[in-house]
Amino acid sequence: MKKIYYSVIDFFYTLFFHRKIIKELQEEAVKPLEVKIKEFQAKANEVKAELESPFLKIFVNHMIDLYKSYPDAVNYLSITATSDKYHEPFEFTIQRKWGKTPSDIAGENQRKIEELENTIKELKSL
Repeated sequence: MKKIYYSVIDFFYTLFFHRKIIKELQEEAVKPLEVKIKEFQAKANEVKAELESPFLKIFVNHMIDLYKSYPDAVNYLSITATSDKYHEPFEFTIQRKWGKTPSDIAGENQRKIEELENTIKELKSL
């Protein structure tokens, strides 16, 4: 008898408060997708954002695992993905915090090339 009584009460509770129940379920379902900005700083050549999100945490940990799975990726790993919405490719780069970016490496290589070209000019002038 108690089971039937509680079932009837549950039925009427759901009937009268279904919007509230649906709203609560929707909020719970969306929580992992929420992104909270804990800190945001924008400077001339740099943007620093500290984000908090369960979904982003999972994504970032998978990216780090991917990075670690490639022993040749000393400083960075780049992944290209195509947007379904915009139909254009985007490149995501993950790097060690104190590692060199592709731009840093290219800049160093450019300086080395310039130094070698200057050395060649000096040797030719002798």
